Amino acid sequence: MRLDPAGLYVLERAEPLTPTLFGALVADRTPFTLTIDYRGLPPPLEELDRVSFVPAVSEGLSAGSLVLACDGRGFEILRVGGGRAVAPGEPVALATRVERPGARIRLDSRRWRLVGRLLIAVRGAGGIYDAGRRAAALLGKLARPLPVPIWLGYPDRLRAGVVAKYALAEDVREQIANAATGLEPWEQELISRAVRPPGPILVLGCGAGREALALVAGGFEVVGVDLVPALVDAARAAAAARGLRARFDVGPVEALDLAPQSFRGIFCPCSVYEHTPTRGRRIAFLKSLARLLALDGVLILVVGWNPNQGLRLAVVDALRRALRACLGERFASEPGDQLIRHVSIASDRHVTCFYHVFRSPEDIEEEIVAAGLAPERIEGALWLVRRPA
Repeated sequence: MRLDPAGLYVLERAEPLTPTLFGALVADRTPFTLTIDYRGLPPPLEELDRVSFVPAVSEGLSAGSLVLACDGRGFEILRVGGGRAVAPGEPVALATRVERPGARIRLDSRRWRLVGRLLIAVRGAGGIYDAGRRAAALLGKLARPLPVPIWLGYPDRLRAGVVAKYALAEDVREQIANAATGLEPWEQELISRAVRPPGPILVLGCGAGREALALVAGGFEVVGVDLVPALVDAARAAAAARGLRARFDVGPVEALDLAPQSFRGIFCPCSVYEHTPTRGRRIAFLKSLARLLALDGVLILVVGWNPNQGLRLAVVDALRRALRACLGERFASEPGDQLIRHVSIASDRHVTCFYHVFRSPEDIEEEIVAAGLAPERIEGALWLVRRPA
């Protein structure tokens, strides 16, 4: 199974694992940790595991060991003695530890060395292992039938949890590393369609400044807002280093000193809206943005939906509806409220935060209309929102 660099993230370097970087790490014999964003990995690896590696050479590795190899174009995770043979003297990195919530696996332990040998020596051992893993997962679901609590907590606490998640060192480093990449093509096209320089334009959830700094370089007057002080500090530092003038503020946008009708455009990127707990707060958030929009201004809103919630989440939402109808809103969270572990490939899976999943575009449109605004869905999760004509 070939693995491209985009799904292999080096936590210590806050960047994807390229063949060049791999060669340097192996040559310097530098241990490293990857988040691996792939399915179908050799056992016991699972999607989005954190895997620790140490550089090695193929000679002397015990049969059944898991190694990461690179042929100059892409990567493979191989089991020594099974599948593609590792060439003598080929530089590889040996997997030594796997970490995920509820599991810390030492691959160099006696137990896992034995499992590795069995997987290459016994025909069908891989299938038996996968069947056992599926059975264990089923038993886990039976023991804990609800995948998310009925009541997630008070909105202020959920909002604080979102801020704490984005303030974790791994996610801050990842955003700083990505700040210089600029706008993605779809972002550039959508913003150019909605707003012309000099704007001004407000960027919500600006992070370390990826979108905001690219817009300043493109001739816009930009104000960036984020709830995480470390990210705002990084954006200010990046602007100063590049000689760009932009204003960056910390705090909820509704609490900042921003003049009414002062922005021709407001850019609300992916996840900002979904991280806002409760329908009432999301509508109030939209109303605060409407106050800041110029009469002919446009809110560029990126928010999607997922109709496929699965049986267990459907049960949770049904229970929430029933409890809210019988006992009131304080006894159950809203349908669609969840806890997620990843806000980026660098995220610590042990720390969760609030995220609301919409089930249809109509659900999103209802909230926009309830805020007194007129939505226009461009495609997918992209919306242009204006004041009513």
